Amino acid sequence: MPRQVRLEQKKAFVSEAMKEAPIAMLLVEDNPADAAWIAEMLAEATTVQFSVMHVNRLSDALTFLREKPFDIILLDLSLPDGSGLDTVMRAHAAVPNIPIVVMSGLGDEDLAVQALHEGAQDYLVKEQVDSHLLVRSVRYAIERRQAEDALQKAHDELELRVRQRTGELVLTNEALLDEIEERKKVEEELAKSRERLAEAQRIVRIGNWDWDIRTNALHWSDEIYRIFGLTSSEFGMTYDAFLQLVHPDDRDSIKKAVSEALYGEPYSIEHRIVLSDGSIRCVHGEGEVTFGESGEPIRMVGTVQDITEKKENEIRLLMSERLAALGQIASGIAHEINNPLAAIAACADGIMNRVRKGQIETELFENYLGIIQEEVARCKGITTSMLSFVRKAIYEKKYVDVNYVLDKTLELIGFQGRLKEVEVIKNYRGVLTVFGSEGELRQVFLALLVNALDAMGDRGALTLNTATISGDTDDRNEGSSVFITIRDNGPGIPPEFVGKVFDPFFTTKADAGGIGLGLSIVNTIIKDHNGTIQVSSEQGKGTAFRIILPK
Repeated sequence: MPRQVRLEQKKAFVSEAMKEAPIAMLLVEDNPADAAWIAEMLAEATTVQFSVMHVNRLSDALTFLREKPFDIILLDLSLPDGSGLDTVMRAHAAVPNIPIVVMSGLGDEDLAVQALHEGAQDYLVKEQVDSHLLVRSVRYAIERRQAEDALQKAHDELELRVRQRTGELVLTNEALLDEIEERKKVEEELAKSRERLAEAQRIVRIGNWDWDIRTNALHWSDEIYRIFGLTSSEFGMTYDAFLQLVHPDDRDSIKKAVSEALYGEPYSIEHRIVLSDGSIRCVHGEGEVTFGESGEPIRMVGTVQDITEKKENEIRLLMSERLAALGQIASGIAHEINNPLAAIAACADGIMNRVRKGQIETELFENYLGIIQEEVARCKGITTSMLSFVRKAIYEKKYVDVNYVLDKTLELIGFQGRLKEVEVIKNYRGVLTVFGSEGELRQVFLALLVNALDAMGDRGALTLNTATISGDTDDRNEGSSVFITIRDNGPGIPPEFVGKVFDPFFTTKADAGGIGLGLSIVNTIIKDHNGTIQVSSEQGKGTAFRIILPK
């Protein structure tokens, strides 16, 4: 589709969305600055409008909720007349059918879980919120509440219909014995209806499909149409039509997976789809092929699940772990910055004292200013390295130099001062490039290097090996791979723990505040790069992590 046509379609979609009735929001926030900031973020929304009423007390909010209808409540947990979970419980008790989104300055995971348990639809931390996330959270909260209400209503109506029909059948059976056969048919239909209901509940957000390979006819369930944002009249009902909806960068992967499935391989793949409005969703497909008597594939059936929200949550988890890792080294980096700051302060005091006494010594002042310039540049290098770790641009996938990424990660750790008593041995085999995210690979290397340093107590030997498996050349031919080995000479990992290091929430650092997500996230990142990671360890001699990535 030409780019201009897509832009016009997107403009039309946004224009149509703006015609909808604005979302009536009750904002309960006692901080005027935060309230103004939230209103500004809501005003930036392009796909929906908001009608916001702001109050700064919970009692005022409860009064308005009795008098006026609202679509959503945006609730702060620190109010003059209420704080913590009590505010959520009181608001939810007053209007249980209105969704509540908590927006707090507290990034407390336990508090968030409790707030959701007490009736909130979502929990947002103010420091992590932008306009896009706030608007999406509000819309999702409203949609979830509407879906729950609709599901409950449908369930109640169905239960009523079942009770009514069962009563009719009982009366008919008692009065008309000659209609027993008819009653059996009705009961069979009811049983099928219950099975369909159970299936529908079981496959929430999952649709099923059926492809007749011989005729190329494709059947979708209603849920798949919803996932793809289409109606049956908008879809060509063929395998080729489906491929047109797949993200262009993922089509070859789909074709390869289907081709392998037709030869008996399992079909299981995650890929992206492009909706008519240009938005992108992530889905997971599963399928199996039925073969004819002569071994030819005749039919393929399977499911599609919308995993967009799951992927977004994974990204949030990766960012949280990334910031946690940065926080761990922040104190050490602060110490490294204090040294140049002390030199700057001393030079500044020396200049100031002489100026006050009228002792203008040009040569001495030039020396002092030169020292200040050098120390400022040193501070800037440290902060620039830290900021680059969380900069969004470095998380886009492109060809990156593995050795460069390792060196930048070591540089960041070096600013913390943890390498002063460590012998870093680098065995780099040329320039090695892989297609991946520089930021995510930095996160992997940082986790592994910090773990190694923790194991060695910040003293010992740290060996880094990189090379290509198929040779030493810097080619990008399909099939060649790069391996990276990070080895320490620490005490090693006990044999009973080696097989668990990549399990979520497994940690040997619970006393130090570890929650066991670092290596689990490392494993997730490497898998997302179509790579593998292995660990080997020998007690008393150290541990080695070996990563293999396709070029």
